[in-house]
Amino acid sequence: MSLTREQILASRKDRKPVRLEVPEWGGDVFVRVLSAADQADLSDGGAPKELPIRVILHCLVTESGERIFTDEDAVELAKEDFPVIMRVFGFVARQNGLSTKELEEAMENFGPSPNGSKSSESLLPLD
Repeated sequence: MSLTREQILASRKDRKPVRLEVPEWGGDVFVRVLSAADQADLSDGGAPKELPIRVILHCLVTESGERIFTDEDAVELAKEDFPVIMRVFGFVARQNGLSTKELEEAMENFGPSPNGSKSSESLLPLD
């Protein structure tokens, strides 16, 4: 059966944010999948080393899907512990279909892990 325009456009209404436990923050957050327009906005401008923070800012939402951070929160969010940000970013990236190559490039640009390694395996523990 071929989908209609209306069916395709209506399908996004059923998408719900995914819960992620972040014990370091004392609870759970919800992660949304970026729209194609969001992804294009994130791709334009900004230093590659800022990508993890910028993606988190756009993807952490309330249970109903409203963003909890604004773009102006980037400086404050960047003060969070590096391992926590990398774990959250890893989850967010997987939810948004970023490839291993894209993840590794983002990690290399963002900086080394506390033990000096730049390997995505050391930065992104898989669930």
